[in-house]
Amino acid sequence: MMIPKLYKYPVLLMLVATTLIGCATTKTEQTTPTVAAEGPTDGVFGPDALKKLTPSCRGDKALNIAFFLNTQNNTFVQAMKSGAEQAAKECNIKLDVFDAKFDTTTQINQIEDAITAGKYTAFVIQPVDSVPIVESAKNAIDHKIIVSVTNSPLGDAADRYPGTITYVGHKEIEVGKQAGQMALDALGEKCGKILIVSGLAASPITQNRTNGFAKNMSRNPNCKIVSDQPADFDEGKAQSVIENLIQAHPDAALVYAHSDNMASGAITALKAAGKQLKVVSVGASEQGLKLIASGEMYGTIYFRPFIQGQLPTVAAAVVARGAAIADIAPYYNDSGNQIITRQNVTDFRAEW
Repeated sequence: MMIPKLYKYPVLLMLVATTLIGCATTKTEQTTPTVAAEGPTDGVFGPDALKKLTPSCRGDKALNIAFFLNTQNNTFVQAMKSGAEQAAKECNIKLDVFDAKFDTTTQINQIEDAITAGKYTAFVIQPVDSVPIVESAKNAIDHKIIVSVTNSPLGDAADRYPGTITYVGHKEIEVGKQAGQMALDALGEKCGKILIVSGLAASPITQNRTNGFAKNMSRNPNCKIVSDQPADFDEGKAQSVIENLIQAHPDAALVYAHSDNMASGAITALKAAGKQLKVVSVGASEQGLKLIASGEMYGTIYFRPFIQGQLPTVAAAVVARGAAIADIAPYYNDSGNQIITRQNVTDFRAEW
């Protein structure tokens, strides 16, 4: 069955949209949050897209879909898995989930083995590393398998990679710019030395979040990034990184963490050392929102991992049931690129 074409939604509509029952949402009484000037709200808004797509994903015949996660040892990705499982219930899907344990070779082998198995109608891929996975994704497409991508685009694509049906998530260079805007707002004209706690060293997500941040920080010559150390999106590693960095840079003014769990680790290290640096982050975890509300973290960027798991799975099912790829948007923004600070933190609910 063909479904209506989707269009971009105005920002005000985006802010009042709600998701399916059972999924964590922003409150309907939410006021307009701060949005960074350089962080566009492009892409079709994910919660609205779910309302349109879900009725078309259902069918009497069960679909076999494989979901390839980059890891399951991460609360963000666990929320993505829960979203995919919700889609499986709604769309009559037999869902198999594969855990690459943050290893690119493992993920490539998992995808190739799933192609060989010949049982899957569709794949949903959360790449460990966007570039090496491309050939396996192409191989799946050559075998007439529907491919949907989430969390990180394939290859050098900004959104939908050719041959895949969609990308769900964020444009990470813009996420970095938004984090940079928060840092500029937090530090003011005086600015100072900045420490970055990044994710996986080779990951395009990590590179783009840093590059976008650095681009915005360059607007103020008083801002100086003095260190960028990976902590693999791990809270304990982030704590250790900051323990070392504040000894090397005792006069640092701000920490930029690539995820809220790493921000939490950084704040633990800062408190133990009696330091009161500003902290900005990405992800809007439950812990992150608590840290913002208490004043221990300046701000974060709203991500919705449940939708990052649910929506690409629903989209794959819709195409499997007869819709054309042209009826699926090339890019779904899961959360509307919203910045959360202490001024609006009560307007949001975490999904991880």
